Amino acid sequence: MAPEIVPRVATEFVKTDRAWLLRELALSGTKEPMNDVVVAMADRICTDDGPVASTRPYWRQLIAMGKKAAPAVAVLSEGLRDPAAASRILQGGHAYFGRLLKNNPSDRAVERLSTVMSAHPDLMNSAAVALGYSGSPKAVDTLIARLKAGSRESPNRLHPVINALGRLGDARAIEPLRALGVSGPVLSALVAIDADAARDTALQALDSTAAAERAAAIDHLRRWDVVPKLPDERRAALMERFFVMTRQEEDPAVIRRLGWLLLEAVREWHLADARRVEKAFRAMRGRVRRAPVTGWVDDWLGKLRKKP
Repeated sequence: MAPEIVPRVATEFVKTDRAWLLRELALSGTKEPMNDVVVAMADRICTDDGPVASTRPYWRQLIAMGKKAAPAVAVLSEGLRDPAAASRILQGGHAYFGRLLKNNPSDRAVERLSTVMSAHPDLMNSAAVALGYSGSPKAVDTLIARLKAGSRESPNRLHPVINALGRLGDARAIEPLRALGVSGPVLSALVAIDADAARDTALQALDSTAAAERAAAIDHLRRWDVVPKLPDERRAALMERFFVMTRQEEDPAVIRRLGWLLLEAVREWHLADARRVEKAFRAMRGRVRRAPVTGWVDDWLGKLRKKP
């Protein structure tokens, strides 16, 4: 844990939460007391048993200090060795700690966070968030290993790890992410790493036998910066693929997303003929004669008739 705080100014700091004292200490022009203040703030984060919100002023001030907060990283890294302190640091400040590491890189802190991920399942997601915000390339291997270990889990359970890899933006994560299957979280992470890889993954998933993957793929392709920016020939082929899907798709969740995509292709992207889309909608209603699909089709037809 942190060394004993001796200077009077730091001792007074630890005894109070008053914002004015926090500002006065942080803006102090003397260098030696500043280091003591930084250590005191980190020590308070490690030891405070109060509500999570009580440590936020310290986190924010440490981040505002930029590289001057390096002593705090050493204290917090040491605190991660203690389960109780690790819980205080990560449950209330996982993103803050990651941002602090981005300003003050520390291989030791990354290693300690990696250890926490494997040793404390209850803190695994919080540690993953911190690693994602840290910007450290050394965090990528730890997060990928977690993906592989949890490959049978729902993408929603792995969301913090997936999101962290997207935030780090390292191309090494592309294939491990794809191996999880197609889902909203995976495609969002791929966009952050390589937008082309995300687009190609979504396009391949249109032929998936899993309805959830087809639905996630269409959700991604509805983004304004995907289909409209394809080369003309490829875009035309994809629009034809969507019309084929209106004649084949049976899953209501996929049908709903497909209908909204075609509506946007007419009204927003100007890539489809309104009369052809209307004909496809009517054929879909005749083929899938059950609620809620019939209600959706009526809604889409009404929107098609309205002027943009």
